[in-house]
Amino acid sequence: MKHLYGQQNAVWTESIYLRGYKPSTDEKLSNKHIKEYAETLKKNKIKYAYLFAGPYGEDGHLPEYAFSEIAINSVKTLKAYYPEIVILPWVGGVQK
Repeated sequence: MKHLYGQQNAVWTESIYLRGYKPSTDEKLSNKHIKEYAETLKKNKIKYAYLFAGPYGEDGHLPEYAFSEIAINSVKTLKAYYPEIVILPWVGGVQK
């Protein structure tokens, strides 16, 4: 894959893809969401996608949803639609 100006572009993404729903609206994740996201990433030559894996607890652990079947299937489906994508966790803030 040829990158613009030698850059390897990245994007930070909300938690719907690992959580299975959008927290602000309770909208459920669908295969259509994943397919459209993959197509957008590919079209814009994004190599790295940071998926929000949640805030970490005071003990340093991530929330369970980051390891759920929904999260695993979302990553597999995203990779199926866009095999060149590199998926990384985005971890932020301490949850008390």
